[in-house]
Amino acid sequence: MPFGQYKGKPFDEVPDDYIQWLFKNVDLRPPLSIYVLRRLSQQRSPETEIHRRHQPDLRALRRRFSAKYHPDRKGGCRNAMTAVNELIDELESNQ
Repeated sequence: MPFGQYKGKPFDEVPDDYIQWLFKNVDLRPPLSIYVLRRLSQQRSPETEIHRRHQPDLRALRRRFSAKYHPDRKGGCRNAMTAVNELIDELESNQ
């Protein structure tokens, strides 16, 4: 960062709220304006971040249910495994 309270810091270490403040309040010139726009385009909304953090780890769920329901394992069931795979596939396609 070439100026301000984060002068000398790498641009990726500058907090998101300061990047937003720069965009709204400072007449920036390239290349800093390009960096700011790029950072803003990469930011996630708080709602998106909360949603991402609360998404189940679908690969872990698939492994756990496969260990329990796979037809090659004791007590496993082909129909149950098919249902598990279809459900996980559907959840993955909606992420």
